[in-house]
Amino acid sequence: MITVREPATDADIGAVTQRDRVRSYGAIQVNLEHSCAIVDEDGTVLGCCGIAPMFENTGEVWSVFSQRLLDRHALSLTRGAVSMLDKWRRDGAFKRVTAMTPAEDRFSGWLEVLGFEREGLMKHFGPGAEGDWCVMGLSH
Repeated sequence: MITVREPATDADIGAVTQRDRVRSYGAIQVNLEHSCAIVDEDGTVLGCCGIAPMFENTGEVWSVFSQRLLDRHALSLTRGAVSMLDKWRRDGAFKRVTAMTPAEDRFSGWLEVLGFEREGLMKHFGPGAEGDWCVMGLSH
């Protein structure tokens, strides 16, 4: 059983990433206002996710998930992600949410389950410019 706690904290993110500095994720500055921590029944943080504002009414999703969360709670994670995305959009902060992810179906396919649409392919993008990534969007 997992639960969602809002908002996530730096300590929550650090528990999953094992990094000291967690307030930036890739090219975006992580804003924890629209974030959550995913915890199991004993209080262990298994993941964190959120939306980082980019422009007015536009944000980019970010996530850090432990392998334990992905292995044991994939369905609950998906249900929770759909619920959180709906809540953050209903709150009116975002009309559009974007995501950049490796183009492989195990990543982009999950975002499609959440309602995102593929919008473009970025060749030789990401760490080391070794893989292809796709841009995905979710809007009202």
